[in-house]
Amino acid sequence: MATDEIVLDLYEKNGEPAGKWKIVAPELKLGLKYGIVDPEHSGWSDDNRSFAYDTYAQTRGREKGLPTVSDLGMTLLMNSMVDGNDLATLHYWIMEADTRAHLKKIRNIRSRTQGLHAMSENALKDLAGFADFALWSVFEEDEEDMSEEAQGKPVRRLYGIASAKLFKWLATWAPHHVPMLDSLVHEALTGHEKPWKKDGTLLALQRFKNLVEQHHERLSQLGAWIFDRSNGELIEPLSPVRVLDNLIWFDWRLYGRSSADGWIDMRYSNECYPPTKKGERWLRKHT
Repeated sequence: MATDEIVLDLYEKNGEPAGKWKIVAPELKLGLKYGIVDPEHSGWSDDNRSFAYDTYAQTRGREKGLPTVSDLGMTLLMNSMVDGNDLATLHYWIMEADTRAHLKKIRNIRSRTQGLHAMSENALKDLAGFADFALWSVFEEDEEDMSEEAQGKPVRRLYGIASAKLFKWLATWAPHHVPMLDSLVHEALTGHEKPWKKDGTLLALQRFKNLVEQHHERLSQLGAWIFDRSNGELIEPLSPVRVLDNLIWFDWRLYGRSSADGWIDMRYSNECYPPTKKGERWLRKHT
């Protein structure tokens, strides 16, 4: 179990392939993030909020309503840096008729499919379309009267709420269907920290969905593995989407650091971050 790999294709900012990255020792990395490898492990104590966040998200995933302002507030547990202005902006925006119409379409997708892996290409386009609707009011090429200086730059719709906050909000409401796509995960999938063109959101979602499809059984096993070690905090196993989010985030968060407190080998690598001898001993005992 400890030796399996999840392989990501990497890309330069211009879209050219940039090699591959292997996510290895997934139980160890999930265990570190959720604070179950060592409860006194100071280096990850802040991230132990993951259980509180996921328990809330799992209750929201079972409801049939639309996403709420409270869902956005809970993303603070995932370091979203949401503030009062963001909550007020979202409060008024989700009451608009156009917004509610878009959200109802996404809700219907959620209620009719088991998760991201089961979503059709059209459903994925609807999700990406909603994200673009939320983030941008217009793209330059759609407006003839925009200045030459503004060419290629989208105009923001929700001031203060960018892609990372938006996807953390949606992921809180639909943890089986929507990945967080924060700056680290987005960069891992596309080479860019956030959508940079009209189809940027859709491309990131497509690549994430492909990974979930390829590794669905293994990701499901890992979600159940965390659930079994949650001491009753979680309502159900983590979704494959949430597990993959965690694993990509973990490796990209470690990039450039000199250590992971003795558990992960952080010496320069262009291929993977493997466990140390200490980490390997833990994996042999717990997997």
